[in-house]
Amino acid sequence: MTGILKARFMEGLVLWLPMTEGAGTVVRDQSKYQNNGVFGAGAAAPSWVTGRDGLPSLDFDGGGDYVALPTNPWSGLATGTIESRIKINTLPVGGADYLYAAAAFAGGKLFYRLLPNGRMTGTIDNLVMGVVTTDTVFTIDTPYDFVITWDGANVNHYINGILDANSPHAFVGGSGPGAGVDWIGKGWDLTTLDAIIGGVKTYSRTLDPYEIRSHSEMVRKI
Repeated sequence: MTGILKARFMEGLVLWLPMTEGAGTVVRDQSKYQNNGVFGAGAAAPSWVTGRDGLPSLDFDGGGDYVALPTNPWSGLATGTIESRIKINTLPVGGADYLYAAAAFAGGKLFYRLLPNGRMTGTIDNLVMGVVTTDTVFTIDTPYDFVITWDGANVNHYINGILDANSPHAFVGGSGPGAGVDWIGKGWDLTTLDAIIGGVKTYSRTLDPYEIRSHSEMVRKI
C-alpha cells in the first residue's frame, strides 16, 4: 500500500479490529484510539479458528458469545461507515443480533441483526426512524464483505463491494452521549449470532463506492 493510499485508508478510522490475534481474550484495535474489544466471560467467549487464508478469525457459536467494546466507537458520528467480513454458520430461528450500541447517537441506538430469512436488517439512529434491510440473502458457509454507510440523509448497504440496498434515512445523530453497552455478536435482547467474523472497521466518514470496492478486493478469505 503506497503512502497516499495508506493515508486515505487511515483517514477517519475510529475502530479497526482485524481479529487476527489467534489466542487470548482481547481483540486489539489497530486504530489510534486503541479501543480494544474484550471477550465475554466464560461460556460467552467466542473461539479462535483458522480462516481459509490461514489467519485467525473469531467464531461466535450462537449460544451467547460476544465481544464487548469498553468505549463506544460509534458515538455521535453524523456520517460514517462500518465494514465487516462475516460468514454465517447457521441461520437463526428468530433474529440474531450482530452489532449493537445502546447509546450510539443522540436519537438512539446502532442495531443490526440477521433475520431467519437470511437478510441483515438494522438502523443507525433510532428504531422510530425505520430500518434498512439487505436485498441480498446471506447463505451459510459463504463469506461476505458487508458494509454500512450513512451520510446524514441516506443509509446504504454494500455486499462484496456492490451497492445492495439504499434508503433515505433522516438522521438524528451528531451528539451522542458516548455511554452504554456496545457489543459485537450480541444485542439488546441478548440474542447472539452463529457466525465467523474476520474483522470490523468503523470510519467517521462515508466511504465512496470506489473505496468500498477497493477495500472489498483486499478483504480476508475467512
